[in-house]
Amino acid sequence: MKDVYVDKFSSLIQETSGRTGTYLPPKIESYLTYLLASHVERTDFFREPVALRYMQLTSQHSAKDLGDNCLVIAGFFSGLRGMTDDYYIAIGRGSYHVAADATGSEIFERLAADFVEYKQFLNQIAPPRYF
Repeated sequence: MKDVYVDKFSSLIQETSGRTGTYLPPKIESYLTYLLASHVERTDFFREPVALRYMQLTSQHSAKDLGDNCLVIAGFFSGLRGMTDDYYIAIGRGSYHVAADATGSEIFERLAADFVEYKQFLNQIAPPRYF
């Protein structure tokens, strides 16, 4: 992950938060910053159906990764994969719940509970689609 991505997404998240009046807890703001920065050059998060990946979760890492992917897909690619946002929301929430149960992480609990809110926040960052 490149530092320039972290810097740009940090600024973009703060700008969007100010513009929309959305408060993000500092830990969530940091998490979203690093999540987006880590996905800039990723091409593998569409590699297989997310429902199949969900049924094959084997670790807290795979649960976290799937939750992250669902949040990015629902936040930036809404409706482009032929599935509804509800599909990605359900699988993303479930994945973060698995990660939270495995780790006891407050961040994963918050991501699961407030998945829709964070998805909607990312929708505010996502550039408009013209197709």
